[in-house]
Amino acid sequence: MHPGNGKRAAEPGFAGTKILVVEDEAVIGLELAQALSEFGCAVVGPAPFVTDALGLLRRTRPDAALLDVHLGDGCVTPAAEALAGAGVPFALVTGHDEIALDEPVLRDAPRLAKPFGLYELEAMLLRLLDRDPAPSRRNPYSY
Repeated sequence: MHPGNGKRAAEPGFAGTKILVVEDEAVIGLELAQALSEFGCAVVGPAPFVTDALGLLRRTRPDAALLDVHLGDGCVTPAAEALAGAGVPFALVTGHDEIALDEPVLRDAPRLAKPFGLYELEAMLLRLLDRDPAPSRRNPYSY
C-alpha cells in the first residue's frame, strides 16, 4: 500500500466500523490496519492464516472484510464462505488483479489491487458498506 496523497484525518462515517483484515504479509497487514484505524475503523486482525480468520469470525461479526487471496495455510475461500454466509461484505486485496478464481464465492467479489492508496481503500470501504461518498471526500484526481 502506498499513501496516495498523504495522511487523511479519521473519517467520521467510519468511526467504530469493524473491518476484518486477513493478510499474511505482516508489513502489508500492519499498514492496512493503520490506515483503517486512521479512518476511524475498529480493526479486527490482521489474521495471517485462514484458521486465524475463522477463529476471529467465531468471536465477532465484522461490518466488512478485506481478504488477501493466498494465505500461509491456503486459499482464503473458507473465510470468504463464512463471511458470505453471515451476510458480511468483503473485498479481495490482491497483487493479482486479473487472477482467475474458480470458487464462486471469490469469482465475483470486488477486488482492491495491490499496491493501492488511501483513496482506493476509502472507495472500497464505501462500496462494501453501501455508502455514497460525499463530494468533498471524492478523489479530486479522478474523473
